[in-house]
Amino acid sequence: MHDTAKETMLKACFENYNLKADETLLVDDRIYNQYAAINAGASPARLRCEFTTDLPADINWIPEFKTVTEVKDWFISQR
Repeated sequence: MHDTAKETMLKACFENYNLKADETLLVDDRIYNQYAAINAGASPARLRCEFTTDLPADINWIPEFKTVTEVKDWFISQR
């Protein structure tokens, strides 16, 4: 379930684009990408659809949303 290639790619993107992982929000629907975001130092958020399953217990703290608008509204409220 852990995709180390994805973690490596995320870290390379942070370095290539001079981004700070701890200032990055990764929004994705796939569970293994949530782990990759956490392990790369980014904050995860999950966009749900009818095909996604529930998060495993160890990462069920990740906020989940049904629409991009919900993500945007949540993000703004966190500032």
